[in-house]
Amino acid sequence: MNERFLSVEERLRTLELRLSHVESRVLSIGSTVLSLDQRMGGLEENLGNLNSRLDSLSDDNRQRFRVLTERVAAIEKLVA
Repeated sequence: MNERFLSVEERLRTLELRLSHVESRVLSIGSTVLSLDQRMGGLEENLGNLNSRLDSLSDDNRQRFRVLTERVAAIEKLVA
């Protein structure tokens, strides 16, 4: 009978150790997820800034090509 109790006690200790390992891993994963969430927030902000800069560059290029087209047309009139 004592052997059964010892066997059950050993199993409970083993389960307790496994549970503590699982808990520590879950806490580690939680901190990793929190870190990743913060990094993603920074990436999203930087991506928004990059999109704004690209939009501005696109507008500048469009304006320059409009002016260029007008100047080429004016030169063609003068040459013709």
